[in-house]
Amino acid sequence: MSPQHTDISTPTTRPVRDFRAGRDDERRRHAFASLARIDDEPLRDARECSKKFIRAQEAAMKSWKIFFQEVYQIDPDQIWLDLCHRRSDAHVKAKDYCRLFLDDYVKYSDRPVVCLGPEETKLERAVTAAWSVESLWRTLVLAADNTVLRVKRRSDPDNDSKWKLQYTPGSNNLRGEGPVWEVSYWIVKHLTPKYNLTLQQTFTKRLATDRDILLALTTLWTRANDIPCSRRTRVAFHSVILMAAIGGFRPGALLGLTYSQVRLALVRDPKDAKRKIVAEITIHQNKLRNDVIRTSQKDKVSFSVVPIPCQTCCLSTLIAAQAIFDDAFETPFSSFGDLLRRPKIEHVNFIQLDWKPEMRNREIFPLKYHTQRELWNRVLEVAGFRDLLRIYAIRVGAGNRLD
Repeated sequence: MSPQHTDISTPTTRPVRDFRAGRDDERRRHAFASLARIDDEPLRDARECSKKFIRAQEAAMKSWKIFFQEVYQIDPDQIWLDLCHRRSDAHVKAKDYCRLFLDDYVKYSDRPVVCLGPEETKLERAVTAAWSVESLWRTLVLAADNTVLRVKRRSDPDNDSKWKLQYTPGSNNLRGEGPVWEVSYWIVKHLTPKYNLTLQQTFTKRLATDRDILLALTTLWTRANDIPCSRRTRVAFHSVILMAAIGGFRPGALLGLTYSQVRLALVRDPKDAKRKIVAEITIHQNKLRNDVIRTSQKDKVSFSVVPIPCQTCCLSTLIAAQAIFDDAFETPFSSFGDLLRRPKIEHVNFIQLDWKPEMRNREIFPLKYHTQRELWNRVLEVAGFRDLLRIYAIRVGAGNRLD
C-alpha cells in the first residue's frame, strides 16, 4: 500500500514593509533642517573640562602671560606655536622659555611666615614638591591646547595634527616623546634636585578611628558655643560626616545630596511589631567624566541605614528629622512620634514614605565644601586633637567601621 501524501499549503502573508517606506519626503525635510542646525554646532576636538579645572587653566595661563609680557617682554602665545615647530631653532628656544617659567615659579614662590626670632617673619618657599610643578605644567599644556592652539588649528585645518600638544602622565616613562614629555622629564631630573623638591607626597595618610569620629560629632553639639554655625549647617555637617564614615565616600560626592537620592520607609519588626524608619541612600560618585556613555553602574552606590541605639550615629533619624522640618513628605507629619504612629500599616510590614514632587530636587543637607572643611578643622581644634586630621582621613579604613 503506497503512502498517501497530504498537500499542506503554506498560508500566504503580506510582505513585510519597511517602516520607513513612503516617508522619503518627510525624511528629506528633516535632513535639510538638521543639517542647518549641525552647521551651528561644530564638533569639538577635545573633551570638556570641569569648571574647577577650567578655572585652574585660566589662572595658570594668566601667570604665564604676566611673566612673559611684563617680566621677559615677549609674546607668550608665540611660544606655544614655536613649540609645535619641530626641528627648528624656535622650537628649541620655546622649550627653554617653558623651563625658564617653571624655574621662576619655584624660585619666587617664597612668602612671609611668622617665626620666633627677632625678625618676627621670614621668607619661606611655598613650592616644595615636584608634583606642584608637574601639575602646573600639565594645566598649562591643556590650557594652551584649548586656547592658542585651537585657534591655530581652525585657521590652518590642513595641518591640524601639527598644532597639538598633549600631556602624557608619568614623566619617568622612558618611552615618552615630544616637547611636553621632555619638559616633564626635566622637572624630575634637573629642577627637583636644584631646589631640593620632594618627589613624595607631603602628607601621611592617617586613619580617623570610630572614636575620633564619635568625639568630633559629640563636640559639635556639646561645644556649640565654640563652633558657631546655623542649625541647618550643623545638622548637614553631622550627617555628611556620618555618611563619609559609613561608606568612605569622597567629601564632594556627599555634597548636594537631594531628596530624590533618599528613600525613606516605615517598617514593622516582625519580632516585636515595633515601627522603625529605614533609609536607602544613593550616592553618585564624583571625579567621573560626565560626557561618556555608561556601560556599568560603578558611578553610583546605594546603601541602607536602620535605627541604632546611639543617637549621635543614627543617620536614619537625622534624615527623618530634617525631612519633617522641611515639610518634605507628601503626607505632612508634625513630629517624629507622629511619623511613627500615624501611617496605617495594617497587614503589611513596609510602607514607603513619598516626598512632595517639588522637594525631590532640593538638597536635603546643603553644605559647601569650604564650610565643611572649616567646620571639621574647628571641631578638631575645640575637641583637643593634638594633630589636625585631614578630612580625607575619614575615608581611610572606612571598611573597618561597617559593622
